Amino acid sequence: MEAVKQDIEDYVLLAHAGHGVNSYAIHVFVVHGPLALFLQVPWGGVYMDPKKSARRLADVFDCAGQLITAVREADTTDRLEPGKRLFVMVSLGGSTWRWLDRQATGSDLENLRHDLRASGNKAPAILQEAVRAVKGA
Repeated sequence: MEAVKQDIEDYVLLAHAGHGVNSYAIHVFVVHGPLALFLQVPWGGVYMDPKKSARRLADVFDCAGQLITAVREADTTDRLEPGKRLFVMVSLGGSTWRWLDRQATGSDLENLRHDLRASGNKAPAILQEAVRAVKGA
């Protein structure tokens, strides 16, 4: 979780986990300025409905795009608190979002772990919640 522990350079990562019938997820990581966004969306595999998976992926990508736009607009109009980063994680194991200092402490990381254990995969709802938080900033 380097994007939580320290201020790092911006990057984007797109990856696919699995192979053939064991295909599991699409991963998209975007660390850009005050945003650290980590998505893991179910995709593929012999037991998944391809149309439902495609719709879900499109919905998540749409919400992620809205979040990126909202953060960029809030950042360029100086509505975000300096030194903070919006951490958003949507994964098969849990989802959460939280404003963190760019160099988070151990207790910040423990709170994130607790949030992830306490929730399920709630995309795109968690992304929409984060968009509302940014627009209210």
